[in-house]
Amino acid sequence: MPLVDVVSSGYNATVFAYGQTGSGKTHTMLGEPDEPGVIGMTLTELFNRNPKFEFYVSFIELYNEEIRDLLNPGSRSGSGPGLDLREDPLRGPQVAGVRQVRTHNAEEVMVLVAKGNEMRKTEGTAANPVSSRSHAVLQVMCEHKNKGKLRVSKLSLIDLAGSERASNTENRGVRLVEGAKINRSLLALGNCINALSKKGMFVNFRDSKLTRLLKDSLGGNTRTVMIAHVSPSATSFEETLNTLKYAHRARSIQTQVKVSWKPIKAKYGEGVMHDVQEDAARIRSQLESTMAAFDAEEEDQPATPPKARRAKKAVKKAKKPEWNDGSNRAGDAEVRNDRDRHRDGREDARRARAELEEEEEGGEEEEDDDEEDLALNGAMEMLSQTRKEVVSNLREQTAIKQSLMEIDDQNVKNKIEISKLQMGVVLNVDNEQDDENADPNSHAAGKEEEGREEMEKGTGEGDEEK
Repeated sequence: MPLVDVVSSGYNATVFAYGQTGSGKTHTMLGEPDEPGVIGMTLTELFNRNPKFEFYVSFIELYNEEIRDLLNPGSRSGSGPGLDLREDPLRGPQVAGVRQVRTHNAEEVMVLVAKGNEMRKTEGTAANPVSSRSHAVLQVMCEHKNKGKLRVSKLSLIDLAGSERASNTENRGVRLVEGAKINRSLLALGNCINALSKKGMFVNFRDSKLTRLLKDSLGGNTRTVMIAHVSPSATSFEETLNTLKYAHRARSIQTQVKVSWKPIKAKYGEGVMHDVQEDAARIRSQLESTMAAFDAEEEDQPATPPKARRAKKAVKKAKKPEWNDGSNRAGDAEVRNDRDRHRDGREDARRARAELEEEEEGGEEEEDDDEEDLALNGAMEMLSQTRKEVVSNLREQTAIKQSLMEIDDQNVKNKIEISKLQMGVVLNVDNEQDDENADPNSHAAGKEEEGREEMEKGTGEGDEEK
């Protein structure tokens, strides 16, 4: 099935049944015990193809603009009676507090679906004796670990409530309110489909919780299939025409899908000990390679070291002297000389053997000591190198902290200077205002002094004339 291929490849997929009431949407999605519907066939194929995946199932309904958990009735995540619908910038619309059940095969999922359908709101009307009064959403989360990351895909199977007319259904009271809520949410869905079919037009997903739930399915990171249901009855002509129009417009919607990856959460302590474990593994591997090289050199070397070989040659050179027969002897002097040479040869051979044994023992001890010294030197070098790296990292961190402290100090100084400048500007403005206020008084005082001087001059001139 194409949907199973999409989900198995790491992409999101959505199937929703759309149409008027009584047109067979629930039968298409659920089917019968002997004839499984879209949900049963899709889940069976999905589980059979991906035995290594982990599957988590959630089942909710949207009744009168309230989200209810069909696998956990009575649960609440907000101030209202139902669950809250929240926006996640990475995962899209998410229902807070919804229960997710891990499943291992399609039979377990169908048991959960049957249990949820028992809790789903259904009532009889004049148009449909078993009418669904809510929108049902079954979501299957598929997780697969690959190369240290977690690939996540989502399969959404949605059974929408059917659009209905009050004149055909003869609803009254609560049923009339339910029908109005259903038609309102389906109208918002139709408006979103119209807007998405036209490029550049604003799409208002917030008109209804249904459109917010289907935001990713309609215009986001999802491959979507819409199954349009129509009625052959002549009285349902307008509803059939509207359904076909919506389906035709939905075909023109284009989405851009991509694989969703998220990192695997590390266990407690893994982040702290990760570097130490890497260093220990690296040092251990280097020590093993060094010891393997030493073993290979020992196999390539001859059984005896060069000094031992030289001692053996000396032993071979110390040959026994040739004894002359009594009849061929020249004299006692020659006999003594032959005995002395024989004794000297035996002493030389004895010394050569002693030197050979000492050289062999010393060679073995020296080789063992050399191997131990090389191993210890290698380990010390590795430890010193690791210590240098740790010290350099600490120094870098210290330098960064010092630079940050200097920047903070400079920022504080700059703030102080700015405040001083602001205070100076304020004081200058106040002084100017004071000078302006003082100028009229000084001008009036000057005029009074000039008037006194003129009066004094006038009286002096009058006195002179008298």
